[in-house]
Amino acid sequence: MTETPLDLQVSRPLRVPWKVAAMARLRLINRASSASVLGEAPVAVNITSYGHRLSTVWLAIESIAQGRVKPQRMILWIDDETFDVRSHPHLLRLQRRGLEILRCEKLGPFGKFYPYIRMTKAKDLPAVVADDDVMYPTGWLERLSDAHRAYPDDVVALRCHQWTLTSGGTEVAPYTTWPTAAAESVGFSNFATGVGGAVLPHALLERIFHDGTEFTKSCPRADDIWINVEAIRAGVRTRFVSPKGLTYISIPGLQQKSSLHSTNVAENGNDAQIRATLTSEDIRALAAEAPVIG
Repeated sequence: MTETPLDLQVSRPLRVPWKVAAMARLRLINRASSASVLGEAPVAVNITSYGHRLSTVWLAIESIAQGRVKPQRMILWIDDETFDVRSHPHLLRLQRRGLEILRCEKLGPFGKFYPYIRMTKAKDLPAVVADDDVMYPTGWLERLSDAHRAYPDDVVALRCHQWTLTSGGTEVAPYTTWPTAAAESVGFSNFATGVGGAVLPHALLERIFHDGTEFTKSCPRADDIWINVEAIRAGVRTRFVSPKGLTYISIPGLQQKSSLHSTNVAENGNDAQIRATLTSEDIRALAAEAPVIG
């Protein structure tokens, strides 16, 4: 599911210079650094990219590598059989510093976590999901890993909406009407959006592994929907950790070109995929916590 850019907290006159400076800094680091992108945080950061975005995904990865905390694994999943890292020198340099670049089948946005779950059979490190169209702040992974350490059984997310029901609690309201969840709240009614970053705990990974590629039948373009519905089914609550003080910078030219935005948001594709995925049992589980409108 595509969301609005996360750098809106940067004032408009500063936004372009801010991005230019951030990109220039990461470019210099990428060319000169030999420091490992890996560290001690017991998580595996997963990201996927494709097409023209492969030329800029290194910015997202390099920004994570400059964080105060680094993951034990960092994986870039690519479904292009013709991809040759030698044609992407920024990624090649990151690979030499510990980035894993692995091939996967064409899974769209699910490539950022499902190949990892299948490869590890949900037995390895908890997965951190990241998007390829933002540069992450230095405290991003630290905030996530600290919260995961404190609440290892929850989905931990830095951006959450709230599932919202209508018709007396028997139907899901349109996605665009859902409010932002309360900061530091936890519950089944919190809906994590991957654009801010999230940690998926073992119980959720195991549920997703068990259900395989069922997502291709109901929400093939909306990985956030599947993650959140599977969390409900696994009895895993979602904890909204405040992103206060973290500034994400969108990579120019990517979010505007996203086909997911036109399909999922502008054409109400989110709502169709939510209806196709949720069962009456899922809605009953939500009804105990989710707000009701109308």
